[in-house]
Amino acid sequence: MKNEHSTPCGVQIERGRITAITGNTYTVESYDRPGVTAWGLKSMEQSHSVGDKVYFFVFPDGSGLILHKM
Repeated sequence: MKNEHSTPCGVQIERGRITAITGNTYTVESYDRPGVTAWGLKSMEQSHSVGDKVYFFVFPDGSGLILHKM
C-alpha cells in the first residue's frame, strides 16, 4: 500500500525557550518553528527557569515533554 501522507509520522525533537511556568508545567516557544508555542509541558529534569533554552517534543495531540536544558 502506498503511503499517501506527505508528513512524517511521530515527533521531532525541537529547540525552544521557556516563557512561563505554571505549577509544575512549562510553556515553551519553539526556535525551530517560529510562532509555535507549547504549553502544559512537564520536564524530565527537576526544575527550570523562565528564559532557559531546552530540547523538547510535542505530539500532534498537544502532549509532550521537556527533555533537557541546552
